[in-house]
Amino acid sequence: MHNINNTEHKYRPVFFERKSHEIVVYSRTSLPYGPQHFHKHIEVFYVTGGEGQIYVEGTKYTVHENEAVIIFPNQIHGYEKGDWTNHIIVLISPDMIYGNIDFINKIPKYHPLTELDKNPRIFSYISSVSQIYNENNPNSEIIIRGLMSAFFSEIFENTEFISSPTNISLTQALLNYCINNYQKDITLEKLSKELYISKNYISQIFNQKLMISMPDYLNYLRVNYAKQLLRETNEAISIISTQCGFKSIRTFNYTFFKITSETPSEYRKISYSKKP
Repeated sequence: MHNINNTEHKYRPVFFERKSHEIVVYSRTSLPYGPQHFHKHIEVFYVTGGEGQIYVEGTKYTVHENEAVIIFPNQIHGYEKGDWTNHIIVLISPDMIYGNIDFINKIPKYHPLTELDKNPRIFSYISSVSQIYNENNPNSEIIIRGLMSAFFSEIFENTEFISSPTNISLTQALLNYCINNYQKDITLEKLSKELYISKNYISQIFNQKLMISMPDYLNYLRVNYAKQLLRETNEAISIISTQCGFKSIRTFNYTFFKITSETPSEYRKISYSKKP
């Protein structure tokens, strides 16, 4: 994996993803392009063919075949849309891993996960997890836990760790407040009073740490929820607009199209057509 100099680029917004499953595995040929995010799972990005680009805490990396990136809980990251990339992504809760690895307070100092093909067991762990995950095996969770524990044990045998950034809790506090209140009328002034943080410092965290303004972040949360309601309910679009925290249907339609390149009606129609 090779670090790329931080040239100017358009950062995507950050979401806090609430993973409802302890283990999730994807095997794809195109990267999951979308907003930057962070979550409480460990995420393994293993490239099996081609190459892919990923941002981790604002630094951009190119990951080649037989290279991997491991994202620890609460690390902000996102994938860059690009050419064909054959890859496997494994998301697993730290509680599912056997051993004494501190996934909460530590992060790798470097991302030196290169030339993994020199140890054939490394890839066999990941490929087996991908295969077992898609099988109807009642013991799949136990098997995957064992395989991923072995994977991390070998990967981290010679890995140097550093302490996690101390200001992540403040960043989480800001984002969690937005996540829990985005349906309401949130302003910078209200957030400042609620969390006893200066408005300037809040803006600094959003703009410099998360690479997005607070209003834009709130709109992404609202549109994300609107997409869910459009897919899963028959509520009128005007009602959904209000439920998601938009002050007018006009603002909702404009913001929804700006983010998704589709109108709410178009998105709902396409979603319905994909249902079995």
